[in-house]
Formats: sequence, C-alpha cells, structure tokens
Amino acid sequence: SNNNEKLRIISVFEVDNSLEIKFNTPFKGTHRIEIYDISGRIITHQEIMCERGCNSARIETDKSGLIIIKIMNETDYVIHKFLN
Repeated sequence: SNNNEKLRIISVFEVDNSLEIKFNTPFKGTHRIEIYDISGRIITHQEIMCERGCNSARIETDKSGLIIIKIMNETDYVIHKFLN
C-alpha cells in the first residue's frame, strides 16, 4: 500500500520551547493538532492548512514529560506519544 494514503506522524523533535512535528497526510486542507498532557488535559492546539503528502508544524509548549500529540482532519486522526 502507498504510504501517501495514510495520515501518520513521521517524526517529532524538540526545538527550543516547541515541538517540530512532521507528518504525512492524503488530505489537502485544514488539520488540527492538539497536544495533551498524560492526564488527558489539552495543553495547546493549532490549526494549519496542509498540502497532500509531507507537512510540518511547529507548536510552542513548555510542558515536559510524556505528552500526547493528536492530528486530525475531516476523515481521520492519529495519536502519538512523545517524551518531552
């Protein structure tokens, strides 16, 4: 199967006080990125316009420890745990 057909997180890096998230999407349009702490409280969120294929987003967060990253579009979502 073609990897371009699936919403997936490729990588997450810590850069300064933000997260650099690279992800792949088959869907052109608005995507919402949400960052949660381990208890499920939302820390921050951002909406970005994406092209099909590889996209990247930078989200500011000073939260450390285990966080949960959720990316969603109109039809799908993906969740990724990250130790910040």
